[in-house]
Amino acid sequence: MENQQLRQQLQTTGNFAQPDYEAARDRALNKLKVGKQSTAGKAIDAFINELKHGL
Repeated sequence: MENQQLRQQLQTTGNFAQPDYEAARDRALNKLKVGKQSTAGKAIDAFINELKHGL
């Protein structure tokens, strides 16, 4: 369901739109039932930083 929503959002905003990484992080951490200060949260934040600086 979420993937379908993301695909639809990309189609309506165009391929040049930057995804909302923080929202995706929050959804993932919520599903894992861990917070931003956990090891998983810190790893995801580091990954998001790499994505943002690599683009």
